[in-house]
Amino acid sequence: MLDLTPLDAILALALLAIPIALSAWQSIGIELSLLISFGRSLLQLIVLAYLLAFAWSLTNAWGMLLVLGLLWIVSTQLLTNRLELAGIRLWAGMALLVSLLVTVGYGVLVVLRPEPWYLPQLWVPLGSAVLAQGVNSGAIAANHLTRSLQQNRGDVEMHLSLGATPAQAANHYRRASLRAGILPNLGTVAIAGLGSLPLFMGGILASGIDPLEAVVWELLLILMLLCTSVISAVVMATGIEKLSFNTAAQLKEL
Repeated sequence: MLDLTPLDAILALALLAIPIALSAWQSIGIELSLLISFGRSLLQLIVLAYLLAFAWSLTNAWGMLLVLGLLWIVSTQLLTNRLELAGIRLWAGMALLVSLLVTVGYGVLVVLRPEPWYLPQLWVPLGSAVLAQGVNSGAIAANHLTRSLQQNRGDVEMHLSLGATPAQAANHYRRASLRAGILPNLGTVAIAGLGSLPLFMGGILASGIDPLEAVVWELLLILMLLCTSVISAVVMATGIEKLSFNTAAQLKEL
């Protein structure tokens, strides 16, 4: 495995000069945006590095659960902020928690079976990847369903006036929102491999792992993220459906 030094980090940072120079040359005007975005990313990566170093030093399950809990809280807030709907925080937290418990729990405890079982080097990176996917898929599905119900208010209210339940009136739009939340991840899965070397697999290959073992790791992660997309999208669509109708089965303004 390669040992990187501070000089290597500085050389890596020099790559930022290329998009900045091209932006200035082509008069794109995004030089400041590039610097701000990179600065935010760098700050978050530094915080993440210290958080991971802390997690790696833990010798009991409570510490690992504390770190995962912190990541879950932050991800729930990110998903809530992307939706800005009253009452959505509960559903956002539920979608991410179920995704975390089901996919990471199965992946670590059933497939990987480490000793000890709470090994943070597995739970934290996989949990972080799952939470990020859950935020993305959940937000897409929720936003799609909210927009569809409000834009097609006349059609929904017509079905309600004819005796349909809120679930029946929203069914078509719910299914479309689920597809919107899930299909982007499905497209990524379809080209993983020869069409596109996945970042995770590329990273562990660079660490010196055997290619066949790297394939198993990547397969596990792909399936975990796919399951997360479906779980998060379904839970968030259910939440939007519940929040969109009042107790009298009338469509509300969101």
